Amino acid sequence: MSQAVGPAHGAVINFYWGFVCSTALFGITINQSYTYFSNFDDGLAFRSLIAFLFVNDISSTILSSVAVHKILMSKQGNNPLVGSEESERYFAAESVQTLVITVATQMFFARQVYIVDSKKRTTSAVIVIFSVLAISAGLVRIVLMATSSSMEPHFTKVMATTLSENGCAAMSDIVATVAMCYKLVEASVDSQKMSSVVRTLMIYIFNRGIVVTAAQILIVVLYAYAPGKWYWLPVHMCVGKLYINTLLAMLNARRRLRLKAELPHLSDVNIKSSNIVINPTVDTPHEIVRVSFHPFGLPADVSNECQETNV
Repeated sequence: MSQAVGPAHGAVINFYWGFVCSTALFGITINQSYTYFSNFDDGLAFRSLIAFLFVNDISSTILSSVAVHKILMSKQGNNPLVGSEESERYFAAESVQTLVITVATQMFFARQVYIVDSKKRTTSAVIVIFSVLAISAGLVRIVLMATSSSMEPHFTKVMATTLSENGCAAMSDIVATVAMCYKLVEASVDSQKMSSVVRTLMIYIFNRGIVVTAAQILIVVLYAYAPGKWYWLPVHMCVGKLYINTLLAMLNARRRLRLKAELPHLSDVNIKSSNIVINPTVDTPHEIVRVSFHPFGLPADVSNECQETNV
């Protein structure tokens, strides 16, 4: 009996801590989303994308809450996580939300890579291909979880699809991060006045790539090492929220980057989070006007230079 209780107890513990960490990240998502919708007007289509991601994150959190409740309150004997079909289906539904957030974010970055490098479509195509492979493997895994009363007969398939899903997602993020950093390096070579802004933006992009890629690779490693011990579960429950939070953090940093570009002599202490920037065409350096932003966060000069490098 102790051998049966051990794995079940470990599964519940990992599910619980995954829920705690993901809920904390959800609080950050709320704050980031409020900041974005209060300060930026990127057009209906783009704001709808962010709203769509936020709604999916809400749904993911609700489904996780219900699944945790079912697990902790179930009376399924010594193995509540595996024995409760209902909780497994809630977990499968939560996986759908996470998969949607992951793929939508990756497609967004594929489009941004295409915008700054429209003459070379191969890179964007590679990002999309890996993302499509990830969602395909993820859907197969979710179908197996939702339709099977026990995972044991399908263990090999579930393991293969899980490793493929997260491995392909990691590759998509790696390609997107490398491509964007490469184009920004090209832009900074041609525009020394923007080099400080480009360098800061590169740090945001690189850090975002490191966070989401590390999460996907960690899932692969932990699942391959001990799939039955559920060490990978807390990371899986947080990965969707990492995607949306890193995206929102980059979007919300645009105003600071614009101010830094227009007033490089100002320190970060003097740069406030507001909806104003300095107009470089006026005589008085302290006169302020509203301006629009590139959806990815590139100031117009950098975005144009990225495209001009392909001519």
